[in-house]
Parts: sequence; structure tokens; C-alpha cells
Amino acid sequence: DGVIAASAPIWQLAGTVQRETLDMPAVAISKGVSAAGGATDRCRDNLKAAWPLLQEAGRTAAGLRLLSRSVKACSPLHDARALTRWAQSPYFFLAEGNYPFPSTYITFSVTEGKAFPLPSWPMRVACERGIDADFGVRVDGSVADVN
Repeated sequence: DGVIAASAPIWQLAGTVQRETLDMPAVAISKGVSAAGGATDRCRDNLKAAWPLLQEAGRTAAGLRLLSRSVKACSPLHDARALTRWAQSPYFFLAEGNYPFPSTYITFSVTEGKAFPLPSWPMRVACERGIDADFGVRVDGSVADVN
């Protein structure tokens, strides 16, 4: 019983690939916000550095209050992981709709038919609109070691 959609990653079915390759959405997002995807590596590095910083801030009640206020959460955050899970979703959708032309493919499906077009290369646009800024965060060593 079951179906596979035309857009489903059929080559990623559990049991058919090595465990390390199961996070292909993260690979697509990383590529889309890097020089390889037409953005800058600083954009990718900022995103990679943000996750552990958010987790660290969320270890204390004061940090959770700060995060809640900073993102204007409707209710107080109880853990930082809830914030990072929420924040990953738009990047997944941008990666899935990262076309060289404006498209409503993704927005139509996630907005119940009230589609608005994503711009051409939306991941590049997200980087240009602030993620690519110099926030003064420095990673000693390789950004690949950030986790």
C-alpha cells in the first residue's frame, strides 16, 4: 500500500542508502545558500553557525526569553529546538522552489491556493536580504565542524 509522488526522492528510500545521505534536504539547503548555488559562502556559514548558537542560548530560561522576544513568538519558547525546527521549514521550501525563474509551485501548495510567486533563485534572495550580513560571528577552523 502506498504511492510515490513524481517529486518524491525515491532514491532516498530508507534501507536503500547509507545513513549519512538521508539528510539530503540539508545538503540542498547548504548548496543553495553557498557560492556553489550562486549565493555566498558567508550566507551558508551564517546559517550553519546560527543553529548551535540558538541551541546554546536556549539552555537557560533567560536565553529562551531572549529568543522568544527576538522572534516575536506568540507564546514563550520552552526549548530552542522548537525554534530551529520552525526556522528550517522555510529554507526547505525555498530549496525545493529554487528555480531560475519566478514560480508559484511551492507557494501554491503551502498557502492553500493563495499562491504568490517566489522570485527567481529565492535562496539567493534570502541571502541578499540579510542572512549574508557580517554579524561578527567567527568560526575557528572549518565550518564543516560546526554542529
